[in-house]
Amino acid sequence: MPAKFYNENANELAQQYLSKTFDEVHQSWSQFLPSIIKNSNARILDLGAGSGRDSKHLAELAAKEYGDDVFK
Repeated sequence: MPAKFYNENANELAQQYLSKTFDEVHQSWSQFLPSIIKNSNARILDLGAGSGRDSKHLAELAAKEYGDDVFK
C-alpha cells in the first residue's frame, strides 16, 4: 500500500490493530516464540509504530523465562 493510504487512514488502522490481542495479530508465527525466548543469543526487534503493546508483551514473556536479565 502506498504511504498516502496509511497517512489518510492512520486512526482507523490503529483502532483495528489495537482491537486485536497480540495472539490474534501474530498467530501465524507466535508458536515460535517459546524457542526463540529460550535461546539466550536471540534478539527480537519490534519495529512497530504503535502503542508499544507488542514490545511490552514480548518483554513480559521473556521476563517470565529469564527475569530481569532479559534486558541486559
